Amino acid sequence: MVQQVNPALINPLIRVLSTAYWYRNELRDFLVVATGDRSLVFRYPWQDKTMSKRDLATALVHDLTQNQHRYRDVLVRFILTAADMPDPVSLKHLEDGARKYQMAREAIDVFRPMVEPYRKEQEEITEFQRRLQTQKDIDDFRRHTNQMIDDLKVKFLESEKMAAQPRGYALEGILNELFEVFNLESRRPFTAYGEQIDGAFTLAGTDYILEAKWQAKPIAAGDVTEFAGKVTRRLDNTLGLFVSMSGFQKSVPDLVARTGRHSVLLMDGSDLMAVLDRRLALDELITRKKRHAAETGDIQLPAWTILGQL
Repeated sequence: MVQQVNPALINPLIRVLSTAYWYRNELRDFLVVATGDRSLVFRYPWQDKTMSKRDLATALVHDLTQNQHRYRDVLVRFILTAADMPDPVSLKHLEDGARKYQMAREAIDVFRPMVEPYRKEQEEITEFQRRLQTQKDIDDFRRHTNQMIDDLKVKFLESEKMAAQPRGYALEGILNELFEVFNLESRRPFTAYGEQIDGAFTLAGTDYILEAKWQAKPIAAGDVTEFAGKVTRRLDNTLGLFVSMSGFQKSVPDLVARTGRHSVLLMDGSDLMAVLDRRLALDELITRKKRHAAETGDIQLPAWTILGQL
């Protein structure tokens, strides 16, 4: 059931309309703006000189109040717009203008405090709609992100059928697209000082360079330490992410850990699938790997271990 507008507002509203606008065309134009419905206002005989401005305003207001099941929102908007109308100072220029202006000011001053409950109602509705829109934006963003990840998973599964070299290039592309999906300020493959870098990104203020391999056998320690050398030739705030779809030899984490400062994190095929299956966000995966390495010295924290902790 529609909550009716307080009937005590009706006569003060009509008084405001009939005193604040001297010319009927100005009143008509204000009513169009206030109701937001031109056809609603123009249904009344504005050219009929036998009807006064007050008669026309009264007819409109009464139609709205008697049909609040249909027009309540229009009526509330109308009331609030009338309460916020500008000071009718132009009345002062009319004959007997000072008196006309005073009558209009008195009508407005009486009317304005009466509409406060409806102003608060509209503010609550606006805030509720804002929250709904914010949540909708979040949901839309999540759906869009999930769709992009799903598309990359399809691309990844298709790349499994490729020969070794194109498959490796496809992996580089998929990883770099993932960095973009997760807003990790990514940079595509490049060559610097004769060294090939498979990609780069920034996460939480730390710069990373990427090494991506899709080989038949697990990666040996020599490949990782060679990559670590590329990392250490950059600024101290730079780390490396070595992604190997075939994983790493069991001795790699311990051997690399003995080389000094831990500058490389290891990521394998199961880690990547946890991201592509949308079980774990890429930025969270890397952040947890980094934190674990800093606390324990272990540079290969598996995604399944992280998932077990969540």
